Amino acid sequence: MNSTAQKVGIFLKKNSQNTNASPTLVANRMKGKTRKKADRAFVFDNYPSRMIALRLAYHGHVHDGLAKQEETANTVEGIVCEALKRLRLIPESGPEKFGRCGRTDKGVSALGNVFSLKARASSWPDDPVQKPPLDYGHMLNNSLPPTIRIVGFSYVLDDFDARFSCISRTYRYYFAHGGLNLDAMARAAGYFLGTHNFRNFCKVDVVNVSNFERHVSSVGIYRSEYLPEVISFFEITANSFLYHQIRCTMEVLFLVGRGLESPEVVRQLLERGDEKPVYPLADATPLILWDCGFKDLRWQFSHRAFQLVEHELQDICTALLIRATTADAMRRQLFTWYHGLEDCTEASAQPRLTVRKPCSAVDEAPMDAWSITGCDWTEPHTHENLKARKSDLYRLMLCEDELYNRQQQQRVSSEPLHTDRGTASGEMAACGPQWISTPLLNYVPLLERETVRTYEEQVGMLTGKKRARYELNEAKKAVGSKRNAEKRQTLEEEP
Repeated sequence: MNSTAQKVGIFLKKNSQNTNASPTLVANRMKGKTRKKADRAFVFDNYPSRMIALRLAYHGHVHDGLAKQEETANTVEGIVCEALKRLRLIPESGPEKFGRCGRTDKGVSALGNVFSLKARASSWPDDPVQKPPLDYGHMLNNSLPPTIRIVGFSYVLDDFDARFSCISRTYRYYFAHGGLNLDAMARAAGYFLGTHNFRNFCKVDVVNVSNFERHVSSVGIYRSEYLPEVISFFEITANSFLYHQIRCTMEVLFLVGRGLESPEVVRQLLERGDEKPVYPLADATPLILWDCGFKDLRWQFSHRAFQLVEHELQDICTALLIRATTADAMRRQLFTWYHGLEDCTEASAQPRLTVRKPCSAVDEAPMDAWSITGCDWTEPHTHENLKARKSDLYRLMLCEDELYNRQQQQRVSSEPLHTDRGTASGEMAACGPQWISTPLLNYVPLLERETVRTYEEQVGMLTGKKRARYELNEAKKAVGSKRNAEKRQTLEEEP
Protein backbone atom coordinates (compact mmCIF):
# COMPACT_ATOMS: atom_id res chain seq x y z
CA MET A 1 0.00 0.00 0.00
CA ASN A 2 1.22 3.47 -0.83
CA SER A 3 2.58 4.94 2.42
CA THR A 4 1.59 8.48 1.44
CA ALA A 5 -1.96 7.43 0.72
CA GLN A 6 -2.13 5.58 4.01
CA LYS A 7 -0.71 8.62 5.84
CA VAL A 8 -3.38 11.01 4.57
CA GLY A 9 -6.20 8.54 5.15
CA ILE A 10 -7.28 7.54 1.64
CA PHE A 11 -6.90 3.91 2.65
CA LEU A 12 -7.82 3.47 6.25
CA LYS A 13 -6.61 0.79 8.53
CA LYS A 14 -9.09 -1.70 9.83
CA ASN A 15 -11.06 -0.46 12.83
CA SER A 16 -9.90 3.08 12.10
CA GLN A 17 -12.07 5.78 13.60
CA ASN A 18 -11.32 8.27 10.81
CA THR A 19 -14.34 7.33 8.65
CA ASN A 20 -15.61 10.85 8.13
CA ALA A 21 -12.52 12.52 6.66
CA SER A 22 -13.70 15.25 4.34
CA PRO A 23 -12.37 15.49 0.76
CA THR A 24 -10.99 18.97 1.54
CA LEU A 25 -9.06 17.69 4.56
CA VAL A 26 -7.64 14.80 2.53
CA ALA A 27 -6.58 17.17 -0.29
CA ASN A 28 -4.91 19.59 2.14
CA ARG A 29 -3.02 16.76 3.78
CA MET A 30 -1.80 15.49 0.42
CA LYS A 31 -0.52 19.00 -0.38
CA GLY A 32 1.34 19.12 2.90
CA LYS A 33 -1.01 21.65 4.42
CA THR A 34 -1.75 21.05 8.07
CA ARG A 35 -3.58 23.19 10.55
CA LYS A 36 -1.14 25.03 12.80
CA LYS A 37 -1.49 24.64 16.49
CA ALA A 38 -2.54 27.77 18.30
CA ASP A 39 0.40 29.42 20.10
CA ARG A 40 0.05 28.73 23.75
CA ALA A 41 1.06 31.42 26.23
CA PHE A 42 4.39 30.63 27.88
CA VAL A 43 3.95 30.43 31.64
CA PHE A 44 7.44 30.59 33.13
CA ASP A 45 6.37 29.33 36.55
CA ASN A 46 5.12 26.06 35.05
CA TYR A 47 8.67 24.95 34.31
CA PRO A 48 11.72 24.25 36.49
CA SER A 49 13.97 27.29 36.95
CA ARG A 50 17.30 28.06 38.62
CA MET A 51 19.66 30.94 39.19
CA ILE A 52 22.48 30.81 36.64
CA ALA A 53 25.50 32.87 35.68
CA LEU A 54 26.20 33.41 31.98
CA ARG A 55 29.73 34.28 30.89
CA LEU A 56 29.63 36.27 27.67
CA ALA A 57 32.02 37.67 25.09
CA TYR A 58 31.21 40.48 22.67
CA HIS A 59 32.79 42.90 20.20
CA GLY A 60 31.97 46.30 21.66
CA HIS A 61 32.76 48.45 18.64
CA VAL A 62 29.54 47.36 16.88
CA HIS A 63 27.24 47.87 19.88
CA ASP A 64 26.04 50.90 21.85
CA GLY A 65 27.35 49.70 25.19
CA LEU A 66 26.43 46.86 27.51
CA ALA A 67 23.47 48.10 29.57
CA LYS A 68 19.98 48.22 28.11
CA GLN A 69 18.86 51.70 26.98
CA GLU A 70 15.52 53.15 25.95
CA GLU A 71 16.93 55.13 23.03
CA THR A 72 18.62 52.18 21.27
CA ALA A 73 18.06 48.46 20.85
CA ASN A 74 21.69 47.82 19.87
CA THR A 75 22.99 47.03 23.37
CA VAL A 76 24.49 43.73 24.48
CA GLU A 77 22.07 43.34 27.38
CA GLY A 78 19.03 44.15 25.25
CA ILE A 79 20.00 41.69 22.51
CA VAL A 80 20.77 38.88 24.98
CA CYS A 81 17.47 39.41 26.83
CA GLU A 82 15.51 39.25 23.58
CA ALA A 83 17.25 35.98 22.69
CA LEU A 84 16.40 34.59 26.13
CA LYS A 85 12.75 35.49 25.55
CA ARG A 86 12.65 33.87 22.09
CA LEU A 87 14.02 30.65 23.57
CA ARG A 88 11.55 30.92 26.45
CA LEU A 89 14.33 30.77 28.99
CA ILE A 90 12.95 33.80 30.86
CA PRO A 91 9.44 35.31 31.24
CA GLU A 92 8.05 37.61 28.56
CA SER A 93 8.23 40.45 31.09
CA GLY A 94 12.00 40.16 31.26
CA PRO A 95 14.67 38.51 33.41
CA GLU A 96 14.20 38.07 37.15
CA LYS A 97 16.99 38.74 39.68
CA PHE A 98 19.12 40.13 36.86
CA GLY A 99 22.66 41.39 37.54
CA ARG A 100 25.65 42.37 35.42
CA CYS A 101 29.27 42.22 36.51
CA GLY A 102 30.93 44.95 34.45
CA ARG A 103 29.02 47.79 32.81
CA THR A 104 31.23 48.43 29.80
CA ASP A 105 30.84 51.58 27.70
CA LYS A 106 30.24 51.90 23.98
CA GLY A 107 33.22 50.52 22.06
CA VAL A 108 34.57 48.38 24.92
CA SER A 109 34.67 44.60 24.31
CA ALA A 110 34.62 41.65 26.70
CA LEU A 111 35.70 38.05 26.90
CA GLY A 112 34.58 37.24 30.46
CA ASN A 113 31.75 39.56 31.45
CA VAL A 114 28.99 37.89 33.48
CA PHE A 115 25.20 38.14 33.74
CA SER A 116 23.23 36.54 36.57
CA LEU A 117 19.53 35.73 36.27
CA LYS A 118 16.79 33.22 36.98
CA ALA A 119 16.30 31.01 33.92
CA ARG A 120 14.33 27.97 32.85
CA ALA A 121 16.21 24.79 33.71
CA SER A 122 16.01 21.06 33.15
CA SER A 123 15.39 20.33 36.85
CA TRP A 124 14.57 22.12 40.08
CA PRO A 125 17.56 22.51 42.45
CA ASP A 126 16.01 20.11 44.99
CA ASP A 127 14.86 17.41 42.55
CA PRO A 128 16.12 14.00 43.72
CA VAL A 129 17.07 13.09 40.16
CA GLN A 130 18.89 15.82 38.29
CA LYS A 131 18.56 15.83 34.50
CA PRO A 132 21.49 16.97 32.33
CA PRO A 133 21.58 20.80 32.26
CA LEU A 134 20.36 22.75 29.28
CA ASP A 135 23.11 23.71 26.85
CA TYR A 136 22.64 27.43 27.35
CA GLY A 137 25.70 28.31 25.30
CA HIS A 138 24.66 26.35 22.23
CA MET A 139 21.02 27.45 22.47
CA LEU A 140 21.78 31.15 22.85
CA ASN A 141 24.63 31.30 20.35
CA ASN A 142 22.29 29.95 17.67
CA SER A 143 19.95 32.86 18.40
CA LEU A 144 22.48 35.67 18.95
CA PRO A 145 24.37 37.73 16.34
CA PRO A 146 28.01 36.65 15.83
CA THR A 147 29.22 39.75 17.69
CA ILE A 148 27.84 38.33 20.97
CA ARG A 149 28.61 34.87 22.26
CA ILE A 150 27.93 32.91 25.46
CA VAL A 151 31.19 31.23 26.52
CA GLY A 152 30.08 29.45 29.68
CA PHE A 153 27.41 29.09 32.34
CA SER A 154 27.24 27.99 35.95
CA TYR A 155 24.50 27.19 38.43
CA VAL A 156 24.64 29.64 41.35
CA LEU A 157 22.92 30.19 44.68
CA ASP A 158 19.71 32.20 44.93
CA ASP A 159 21.48 35.18 46.53
CA PHE A 160 24.17 35.36 43.84
CA ASP A 161 24.57 38.70 42.07
CA ALA A 162 27.04 39.10 39.20
CA ARG A 163 28.02 42.57 40.36
CA PHE A 164 28.25 42.20 44.13
CA SER A 165 29.50 38.60 44.18
CA CYS A 166 32.48 39.44 41.95
CA ILE A 167 35.79 39.55 43.83
CA SER A 168 38.06 40.75 41.01
CA ARG A 169 37.94 42.18 37.51
CA THR A 170 40.71 42.08 34.93
CA TYR A 171 40.99 44.44 31.96
CA ARG A 172 43.38 44.44 29.02
CA TYR A 173 44.23 47.31 26.69
CA TYR A 174 46.03 46.42 23.44
CA PHE A 175 48.22 48.89 21.53
CA ALA A 176 50.98 49.14 18.92
CA HIS A 177 54.20 49.68 20.84
CA GLY A 178 56.45 50.89 18.01
CA GLY A 179 58.50 53.84 19.26
CA LEU A 180 57.11 53.64 22.80
CA ASN A 181 59.39 53.20 25.80
CA LEU A 182 57.80 50.08 27.31
CA ASP A 183 60.22 50.02 30.26
CA ALA A 184 59.20 53.53 31.27
CA MET A 185 55.52 52.61 30.90
CA ALA A 186 56.04 49.51 33.07
CA ARG A 187 57.73 51.58 35.80
CA ALA A 188 54.86 54.05 35.71
CA ALA A 189 52.27 51.27 35.86
CA GLY A 190 53.98 49.82 38.94
CA TYR A 191 52.83 52.82 41.00
CA PHE A 192 49.21 51.63 40.65
CA LEU A 193 49.84 48.52 42.76
CA GLY A 194 48.09 48.57 46.13
CA THR A 195 45.28 50.73 47.48
CA HIS A 196 45.12 54.30 46.19
CA ASN A 197 42.76 57.18 45.58
CA PHE A 198 42.19 57.12 41.80
CA ARG A 199 40.28 60.41 41.63
CA ASN A 200 42.77 61.80 39.10
CA PHE A 201 42.48 58.70 36.89
CA CYS A 202 38.73 58.61 36.26
CA LYS A 203 35.71 60.61 35.21
CA VAL A 204 33.70 61.49 38.30
CA ASP A 205 30.15 60.15 38.61
CA VAL A 206 29.10 62.27 41.58
CA VAL A 207 25.54 60.90 41.66
CA ASN A 208 26.60 57.32 42.31
CA VAL A 209 30.22 57.33 43.52
CA SER A 210 31.82 59.15 46.45
CA ASN A 211 34.63 56.72 47.32
CA PHE A 212 37.54 56.74 44.87
CA GLU A 213 39.77 54.23 46.63
CA ARG A 214 40.40 50.99 44.79
CA HIS A 215 42.81 48.10 45.41
CA VAL A 216 44.94 46.96 42.47
CA SER A 217 46.28 43.44 43.00
CA SER A 218 48.29 43.08 39.77
CA VAL A 219 49.36 45.29 36.89
CA GLY A 220 51.85 45.09 34.05
CA ILE A 221 52.76 45.67 30.40
CA TYR A 222 53.27 42.56 28.30
CA ARG A 223 54.04 41.60 24.70
CA SER A 224 51.07 40.03 22.95
CA GLU A 225 51.10 36.30 22.33
CA TYR A 226 50.18 36.61 18.65
CA LEU A 227 52.25 39.55 17.37
CA PRO A 228 54.83 40.25 20.10
CA GLU A 229 57.05 42.25 17.75
CA VAL A 230 54.26 44.75 17.03
CA ILE A 231 51.53 44.62 19.68
CA SER A 232 51.65 44.83 23.48
CA PHE A 233 48.95 45.04 26.12
CA PHE A 234 48.42 46.59 29.52
CA GLU A 235 46.74 44.29 32.06
CA ILE A 236 45.32 45.33 35.40
CA THR A 237 43.33 43.46 38.06
CA ALA A 238 41.42 45.14 40.89
CA ASN A 239 38.41 44.59 43.11
CA SER A 240 36.48 47.14 41.04
CA PHE A 241 37.06 50.12 38.77
CA LEU A 242 35.85 53.69 38.47
CA TYR A 243 34.16 55.28 35.47
CA HIS A 244 36.66 55.52 32.55
CA GLN A 245 39.53 54.57 34.89
CA ILE A 246 41.36 52.34 32.39
CA ARG A 247 41.09 54.82 29.53
CA CYS A 248 42.40 57.65 31.72
CA THR A 249 45.21 55.39 32.89
CA MET A 250 46.23 54.50 29.34
CA GLU A 251 46.28 58.12 28.20
CA VAL A 252 48.79 58.96 30.94
CA LEU A 253 50.87 55.83 30.27
CA PHE A 254 51.05 56.70 26.56
CA LEU A 255 52.40 60.14 27.45
CA VAL A 256 55.08 58.40 29.51
CA GLY A 257 55.86 55.95 26.71
CA ARG A 258 56.24 58.77 24.20
CA GLY A 259 58.71 60.55 26.46
CA LEU A 260 56.45 63.50 27.21
CA GLU A 261 56.12 62.63 30.91
CA SER A 262 58.33 60.80 33.41
CA PRO A 263 57.12 57.58 35.08
CA GLU A 264 56.94 59.45 38.40
CA VAL A 265 54.01 61.52 37.13
CA VAL A 266 51.74 58.58 38.03
CA ARG A 267 52.89 58.63 41.65
CA GLN A 268 52.47 62.40 41.79
CA LEU A 269 48.93 62.24 40.41
CA LEU A 270 48.00 59.52 42.91
CA GLU A 271 49.29 61.65 45.79
CA ARG A 272 48.11 65.14 44.84
CA GLY A 273 44.47 64.72 45.88
CA ASP A 274 41.43 66.04 44.03
CA GLU A 275 43.35 67.92 41.32
CA LYS A 276 42.85 66.07 38.06
CA PRO A 277 44.54 67.84 35.14
CA VAL A 278 42.67 68.21 31.86
CA TYR A 279 43.58 65.44 29.43
CA PRO A 280 41.62 63.35 26.88
CA LEU A 281 40.53 59.74 27.15
CA ALA A 282 42.34 56.95 25.31
CA ASP A 283 40.33 55.21 22.60
CA ALA A 284 37.75 52.70 23.87
CA THR A 285 38.09 50.12 21.06
CA PRO A 286 41.31 48.36 22.24
CA LEU A 287 39.90 47.92 25.77
CA ILE A 288 38.50 44.52 26.76
CA LEU A 289 37.04 43.20 30.01
CA TRP A 290 39.16 40.09 30.11
CA ASP A 291 37.90 38.19 33.14
CA CYS A 292 35.72 38.44 36.24
CA GLY A 293 36.63 36.43 39.32
CA PHE A 294 34.16 34.64 41.61
CA LYS A 295 34.32 32.12 44.42
CA ASP A 296 33.10 28.55 43.95
CA LEU A 297 31.77 28.87 40.40
CA ARG A 298 32.04 25.81 38.15
CA TRP A 299 31.81 27.02 34.57
CA GLN A 300 30.34 24.66 31.97
CA PHE A 301 30.81 24.99 28.21
CA SER A 302 29.83 22.25 25.78
CA HIS A 303 32.22 21.08 23.08
CA ARG A 304 29.90 22.05 20.21
CA ALA A 305 29.44 25.56 21.68
CA PHE A 306 33.21 25.90 22.10
CA GLN A 307 33.88 24.77 18.55
CA LEU A 308 31.59 27.42 17.07
CA VAL A 309 33.06 30.32 19.06
CA GLU A 310 36.68 29.24 18.59
CA HIS A 311 36.33 28.91 14.82
CA GLU A 312 34.48 32.21 14.55
CA LEU A 313 37.31 34.00 16.35
CA GLN A 314 39.85 32.31 14.09
CA ASP A 315 37.88 33.42 11.03
CA ILE A 316 37.81 37.00 12.31
CA CYS A 317 41.54 36.90 12.98
CA THR A 318 42.30 35.60 9.49
CA ALA A 319 40.08 38.17 7.78
CA LEU A 320 41.58 41.08 9.72
CA LEU A 321 45.13 39.89 9.05
CA ILE A 322 44.39 39.81 5.33
CA ARG A 323 42.89 43.31 5.52
CA ALA A 324 45.92 44.55 7.48
CA THR A 325 48.30 43.02 4.95
CA THR A 326 46.33 44.56 2.09
CA ALA A 327 46.34 47.98 3.73
CA ASP A 328 50.11 47.76 4.28
CA ALA A 329 50.70 46.76 0.65
CA MET A 330 48.61 49.72 -0.52
CA ARG A 331 50.56 51.99 1.84
CA ARG A 332 53.90 50.70 0.54
CA GLN A 333 52.87 51.24 -3.09
CA LEU A 334 51.60 54.73 -2.31
CA PHE A 335 54.94 55.48 -0.67
CA THR A 336 56.76 54.27 -3.80
CA TRP A 337 54.61 56.36 -6.09
CA TYR A 338 55.04 59.50 -4.00
CA HIS A 339 58.75 58.98 -3.55
CA GLY A 340 59.18 58.76 -7.34
CA LEU A 341 57.37 61.99 -8.16
CA GLU A 342 59.58 64.44 -10.02
CA ASP A 343 57.76 67.51 -8.66
CA CYS A 344 58.03 66.41 -5.00
CA THR A 345 59.81 69.60 -3.93
CA GLU A 346 58.44 70.30 -0.42
CA ALA A 347 61.15 71.61 1.88
CA SER A 348 61.65 68.50 4.00
CA ALA A 349 59.55 65.88 2.23
CA GLN A 350 62.35 64.03 0.42
CA PRO A 351 64.66 63.68 3.46
CA ARG A 352 61.75 62.48 5.62
CA LEU A 353 60.75 59.95 2.99
CA THR A 354 64.24 58.50 3.14
CA VAL A 355 64.09 58.24 6.94
CA ARG A 356 60.51 56.92 7.31
CA LYS A 357 60.56 53.69 5.36
CA PRO A 358 57.43 51.54 5.69
CA CYS A 359 59.14 48.55 7.28
CA SER A 360 55.88 47.09 8.65
CA ALA A 361 52.14 47.66 8.79
CA VAL A 362 52.76 49.77 11.88
CA ASP A 363 55.42 52.47 11.96
CA GLU A 364 58.40 51.80 14.18
CA ALA A 365 58.20 55.43 15.25
CA PRO A 366 54.63 56.60 15.88
CA MET A 367 54.31 60.35 15.57
CA ASP A 368 51.02 60.82 17.35
CA ALA A 369 48.41 59.00 19.43
CA TRP A 370 46.62 57.67 16.34
CA SER A 371 49.59 55.45 15.54
CA ILE A 372 49.35 53.74 18.94
CA THR A 373 45.75 52.50 18.79
CA GLY A 374 45.01 52.95 15.09
CA CYS A 375 41.58 53.60 13.61
CA ASP A 376 39.63 51.50 11.11
CA TRP A 377 38.34 54.21 8.78
CA THR A 378 36.39 51.59 6.83
CA GLU A 379 33.95 51.35 9.76
CA PRO A 380 31.14 53.93 9.51
CA HIS A 381 31.16 54.68 13.24
CA THR A 382 34.72 56.06 12.95
CA HIS A 383 33.86 58.72 10.39
CA GLU A 384 32.94 61.21 13.10
CA ASN A 385 36.64 61.25 14.07
CA LEU A 386 37.91 62.22 10.60
CA LYS A 387 37.88 65.95 11.33
CA ALA A 388 39.97 65.47 14.46
CA ARG A 389 42.36 63.20 12.58
CA LYS A 390 42.92 65.77 9.82
CA SER A 391 43.50 68.51 12.38
CA ASP A 392 46.04 66.40 14.27
CA LEU A 393 47.77 65.45 11.02
CA TYR A 394 48.13 69.11 10.02
CA ARG A 395 49.72 69.94 13.38
CA LEU A 396 51.97 66.90 13.04
CA MET A 397 53.23 68.09 9.65
CA LEU A 398 54.07 71.51 11.11
CA CYS A 399 55.84 69.82 13.99
CA GLU A 400 57.82 67.55 11.65
CA ASP A 401 58.92 70.49 9.51
CA GLU A 402 60.08 72.48 12.52
CA LEU A 403 61.87 69.48 13.99
CA TYR A 404 63.59 68.73 10.69
CA ASN A 405 64.82 72.31 10.36
CA ARG A 406 66.16 72.28 13.90
CA GLN A 407 67.94 68.96 13.34
CA GLN A 408 69.58 70.40 10.25
CA GLN A 409 70.75 73.37 12.28
CA GLN A 410 72.03 71.02 14.98
CA ARG A 411 74.10 69.05 12.47
CA VAL A 412 75.66 72.24 11.15
CA SER A 413 76.37 73.84 14.53
CA SER A 414 76.88 70.62 16.56
CA GLU A 415 74.81 72.23 19.33
CA PRO A 416 72.11 70.45 21.40
CA LEU A 417 68.58 70.53 20.06
CA HIS A 418 66.45 73.05 21.98
CA THR A 419 62.69 72.76 22.36
CA ASP A 420 60.08 74.64 24.36
CA ARG A 421 60.53 71.98 27.07
CA GLY A 422 64.27 72.47 27.30
CA THR A 423 67.35 70.89 25.77
CA ALA A 424 67.13 67.42 24.25
CA SER A 425 70.23 65.42 25.01
CA GLY A 426 71.43 61.88 25.57
CA GLU A 427 69.09 59.05 24.61
CA MET A 428 66.17 61.32 23.81
CA ALA A 429 68.20 63.41 21.39
CA ALA A 430 69.69 60.32 19.78
CA CYS A 431 66.26 58.82 19.18
CA GLY A 432 65.21 61.86 17.18
CA PRO A 433 61.77 61.50 15.59
CA GLN A 434 60.86 58.46 17.69
CA TRP A 435 60.19 60.75 20.64
CA ILE A 436 58.22 63.37 18.78
CA SER A 437 54.45 63.48 19.21
CA THR A 438 51.72 65.97 18.43
CA PRO A 439 52.41 68.66 19.44
CA LEU A 440 55.81 68.28 21.15
CA LEU A 441 57.20 71.74 20.77
CA ASN A 442 54.42 73.40 22.76
CA TYR A 443 53.47 70.46 24.99
CA VAL A 444 52.13 71.40 28.43
CA PRO A 445 53.12 68.89 31.17
CA LEU A 446 50.25 67.27 33.06
CA LEU A 447 51.10 68.82 36.42
CA GLU A 448 51.11 72.31 34.90
CA ARG A 449 47.69 72.06 33.23
CA GLU A 450 44.36 73.41 34.36
CA THR A 451 42.37 71.05 36.56
CA VAL A 452 38.78 69.86 36.25
CA ARG A 453 36.14 70.69 38.86
CA THR A 454 36.60 69.02 42.23
CA TYR A 455 34.13 66.46 43.58
CA GLU A 456 32.62 69.01 45.97
CA GLU A 457 32.22 71.56 43.20
CA GLN A 458 30.41 69.06 40.99
CA VAL A 459 28.11 68.00 43.85
CA GLY A 460 27.22 71.65 44.43
CA MET A 461 26.15 71.99 40.80
CA LEU A 462 23.63 69.11 40.93
CA THR A 463 19.99 70.04 40.39
CA GLY A 464 16.64 68.38 39.76
CA LYS A 465 16.55 64.63 39.31
CA LYS A 466 20.31 64.22 39.67
CA ARG A 467 20.26 66.02 43.00
CA ALA A 468 17.40 63.80 44.18
CA ARG A 469 19.23 60.62 43.11
CA TYR A 470 22.42 61.82 44.80
CA GLU A 471 20.62 62.47 48.10
CA LEU A 472 18.84 59.09 47.92
CA ASN A 473 22.12 57.26 47.30
CA GLU A 474 23.83 59.10 50.15
CA ALA A 475 20.96 58.13 52.50
CA LYS A 476 21.29 54.47 51.46
CA LYS A 477 25.05 54.59 52.06
CA ALA A 478 24.50 56.06 55.51
CA VAL A 479 22.06 53.28 56.44
CA GLY A 480 24.47 50.65 55.14
CA SER A 481 27.40 52.14 57.04
CA LYS A 482 25.37 52.20 60.26
CA ARG A 483 24.33 48.57 59.80
CA ASN A 484 27.92 47.48 59.16
CA ALA A 485 29.12 49.38 62.22
CA GLU A 486 26.53 47.63 64.37
CA LYS A 487 27.59 44.24 63.03
CA ARG A 488 31.25 44.96 63.81
CA GLN A 489 30.36 46.10 67.32
CA THR A 490 28.32 42.93 67.92
CA LEU A 491 31.20 40.73 66.77
CA GLU A 492 33.64 42.58 69.02
CA GLU A 493 31.38 42.15 72.07
CA GLU A 494 30.98 38.40 71.55
CA PRO A 495 33.24 36.32 73.82
